[in-house]
Amino acid sequence: IPISPKLDDHRVGLVYALPVMALSFLYGPSGAILQGIYAKHFGLTLTTIATVLLISRLFDALSDPIIGYCADRYHARHGTRKPFVVGGGLLFIFASWFLYVPPVNVSPIYFLVCFLAFYFAYTLFEIPHLAWGSELSIDSEDKNRIYGWRSCCWFIGGLFFYAIPLLPLFKTNEFTPETLKWSVLVAIVMMLPMLYMSIRFVPDHQSIQTHGSVVSYKKESIVLLLQTILRNKPLLILTAAHTCTGFGSGMWFTLLFIFVDSYLGLGHQFALVYVTSFGLSILALRIWYKLALKL
Repeated sequence: IPISPKLDDHRVGLVYALPVMALSFLYGPSGAILQGIYAKHFGLTLTTIATVLLISRLFDALSDPIIGYCADRYHARHGTRKPFVVGGGLLFIFASWFLYVPPVNVSPIYFLVCFLAFYFAYTLFEIPHLAWGSELSIDSEDKNRIYGWRSCCWFIGGLFFYAIPLLPLFKTNEFTPETLKWSVLVAIVMMLPMLYMSIRFVPDHQSIQTHGSVVSYKKESIVLLLQTILRNKPLLILTAAHTCTGFGSGMWFTLLFIFVDSYLGLGHQFALVYVTSFGLSILALRIWYKLALKL
């Protein structure tokens, strides 16, 4: 497929974003569905599940900046982030299989190890992939389009996942271990060709760079890096807002499925509601894209 590296061609933004569709297919449900499945079908207590989530999130908070730092150093020396994206994507599928298709007798240690591997793989893909998108253009409108495609693929992946229990292959519309198993298989089929296309046809950065060479790398200490961050007031404000968002979405997604399934008794309607919400999100994305361009 002869895809041009020029950013006036929408295909570059789309092909860059394609692997996110497979990523969203499995990552989104890990915060909304997985806890309820492990409690309902594999006998883990809510206390155990909450402890695992706490440990995995603390681990995620440590691994995120480390992976970002390593990806930046590698990019500064070699001019690419693609090895991180490929490694993270493949490891994500591998970890997802063990997390979504566990043995009959699941131990808390098994759940913890799989969850840690799952989040590590997600971070290994997500952070370099986000940074890669910002390097495909220096123009704000082009970046808006690139990340618009990325958001669209994220919503489409979520819609596909929540549509699986509605297929006539299953006896019920509820989420079960069987639907999770099929989800991983579908995600594997999606990820491999989409990841290949993205790596093969999307450039590492905007085609025109200074002297056509990689930016020179200046070694700096972790202490200097932290000092630079702490002196960056706009970044600190953004981080504070993002922290509040994380608390809110964490409480929402972690408890939502358990509340709807066990307390309201509407687990059989959960998939349909989410398919509808993701469909509306895809339709609304065009509005927010235009609004972001205008503002």
